[in-house]
Amino acid sequence: MKGLLMVSIIVLMTTCAKEDWSIPADSCQYNFPDSSSNNSKHIEYRQLLDWYVKQGVPGITLQVRTPSEGVWIGSAGKSKIETADPMLPCNIHHSASVVKMYVGTSIMLLVEDGKIDLDLPINTYLDHDLCDHIGNGNTATVRQLLNHTSGIRDFIVETKHLTDYFNNFFNDYTTMDFLHYIYNKSADFEPGTSVAYSNTNFVLLTMIIDSVTGKPHADFMTERIFKPFGLDETYYKNEPGYPKPPGLVNSYWDRYGDGKLENITDVAIHFDELSVGHDGMLASVHDYAAFIEALLKGKIVSPGSLEQMMQWQHDKKEDVDYGLALIREHTSYGYA
Repeated sequence: MKGLLMVSIIVLMTTCAKEDWSIPADSCQYNFPDSSSNNSKHIEYRQLLDWYVKQGVPGITLQVRTPSEGVWIGSAGKSKIETADPMLPCNIHHSASVVKMYVGTSIMLLVEDGKIDLDLPINTYLDHDLCDHIGNGNTATVRQLLNHTSGIRDFIVETKHLTDYFNNFFNDYTTMDFLHYIYNKSADFEPGTSVAYSNTNFVLLTMIIDSVTGKPHADFMTERIFKPFGLDETYYKNEPGYPKPPGLVNSYWDRYGDGKLENITDVAIHFDELSVGHDGMLASVHDYAAFIEALLKGKIVSPGSLEQMMQWQHDKKEDVDYGLALIREHTSYGYA
């Protein structure tokens, strides 16, 4: 892609467990050419990171890659406020919903393997008793899960789920517990008639991967994405050290919006352990960027699959476009 500018920014928001995941301040070793010091915008990037820290962000990492100047990578602030550990480019960060891109890519690989048809109803691959209890469970297609046009309710925002979660951060939810929050409730809209982001879509997609491969979706992601593309600093369920790999940053919460940060690392780690496809992955900024670049350059899925992934549905409420497990947003610099 001509003029492609790949930028990954990870901002830390998430208890200080007793274990020490610190990494020495001089331990970052890169297996890629680092052009940071020679980059013409080196000072600009550094000032940008420092500005975010001055606004109260505990720590931040930025990687920029351009065809003309290669890779610039840098960090500012702290990875652990309590011990004053500096944020380093090799620190590991929670993915939040970025993991959905990996789940969607896995689905496209299975489409290429002939194991999934995007336009068949999801009850083709999931238990009918499960689908009978979910609004649109027997009519929404796999494609509609991927681009958020399924109309299936988002369990995350259900009032009972929010109440249960904030009353007990350490509840041991199962995947079925998540789905039970939307059981026997009407869908938000008929499939394909509107667009609305739903975490439930990606929980169901992981279950489809489990069903058609006969093994956990995490195994498929490790075997077909992480290992082949050298994502050695990416962790999702299987990788040694998960969910507390070396270099993992602490997580913080400004509960009352008054600038006072609480350390909630244990909460964030537990959330990762329970999440299935809608969250739960950890990686370095380099690995996030390497995955995105490989995907957009057609190295993971075929050009035809990538073209389908980039067929956009506009969400008027959020003013963003949804592709198949991708989100596009217009900025003053072009599309992100």
